[in-house]
Amino acid sequence: MQTYKEMLYQIIRRESSKFDEDKAYIQRRRKDLNLWVEAQLLTELSWAHKFKGKLYKYGTTDQIIKSYARGRILDVGCGSGNLCFMLSEDPSLIVLGIETNWVWVDLANRLVTKLGRPNLRFECRDFLKNGVKGRFDTVIFSFMLHDIERPLPYIDYAFKVLAQKGQILIADLEITYERLSKFRINDFQDLGSLWSHNREAKMVFFRISPP
Repeated sequence: MQTYKEMLYQIIRRESSKFDEDKAYIQRRRKDLNLWVEAQLLTELSWAHKFKGKLYKYGTTDQIIKSYARGRILDVGCGSGNLCFMLSEDPSLIVLGIETNWVWVDLANRLVTKLGRPNLRFECRDFLKNGVKGRFDTVIFSFMLHDIERPLPYIDYAFKVLAQKGQILIADLEITYERLSKFRINDFQDLGSLWSHNREAKMVFFRISPP
């Protein structure tokens, strides 16, 4: 049986061979595919950085999120979908990942089919512009809010799609925590540091409960 990683690289090789003679199309698809491959490699490879005596291992945040996630889950800005795939290993969880990059969504859904995960799906949509259907017990924002100038509308909309007693899980740079500190924050964790945006940045995890 093929592993997730083997399936991933099989799809990458197949997609790389599909480019036609349209140069603009080739450049666009190769750029999207390269971004997707880069994101996958960062997740798949075991690597670590040391800052001021603190060791942060890539993937730590995913494990923390997994320990809190429950019920019907929405991962906003899921990127290449690695966190969603990990969460969907638990058949009791129903996972939806949304992402604006259609290439990532297309490739992730192909992996879903190959892996046979009926509790997992991906959709290409903008969280604020397109919205989502249904209610969720857990809404996740993993390293996607810090680059958004106005993150509060995302949290406000997340409250609207939360089921009763739902939760919002956020793993991100400390700047996100500072911007959202007006909310009732629970289970704050300091995850150490990494090099981001040309500086050493502290990473944090926290959970927001409905008001």
